[in-house]
Amino acid sequence: MSLTNPWLPQKSPAPVQPTRHEAMSPPITTGAVAPQPGQVWASDSAPRPGTAPAHSGQLWVTGVHGGAGESTVADLIGGYAGEQRWPTSDGTAAVLVVARTHGHGLIRLQETITLWAAGSLPEAHLLGAVLVPDAPGRPAAPLRPLIRVLAGGVPHLWQLDWHEEMRWGAAPRSTRRLTKVVNEITSVHTAMHNTSKENNR
Repeated sequence: MSLTNPWLPQKSPAPVQPTRHEAMSPPITTGAVAPQPGQVWASDSAPRPGTAPAHSGQLWVTGVHGGAGESTVADLIGGYAGEQRWPTSDGTAAVLVVARTHGHGLIRLQETITLWAAGSLPEAHLLGAVLVPDAPGRPAAPLRPLIRVLAGGVPHLWQLDWHEEMRWGAAPRSTRRLTKVVNEITSVHTAMHNTSKENNR
């Protein structure tokens, strides 16, 4: 039984620091790594995220709908919670999009990924997507095929475990899977940032 008092403010979890080996070994990409304008088209009626200026190289965490869990994910990885906005910068900002695993969340994620793929969003490095479960257990069976499709539309797709304490805004307890996800995201961002610095020399 948890002794956490949900009526009291909870401390944000400290970002998990990857080891040197993990930071140098990002996971292999599993989907699209860059926009494909001219090959992918986004509907004119598709809802577009708001935008806001970002610092060069900043890591943004953008929820694609309300209640996606962007603040929690941002706290875990030491990123900036974009409040459902897409960053505008010199093109070096990195974005991690976040969605819940219910139908609405996955459809909004698909719409956002399509906008990115079509080149309809400001230039930024899309690291991938994080799926935050909306209920204990695996995602609903009818939604699993859509999740597989979404995985092919982004460089990386990470799925968090269910953490009951997240329902009332508390920091999720540390687990092996959570640590692995945080380390992989950090590694991908570090590799992207280092590559961008090399290209700008």
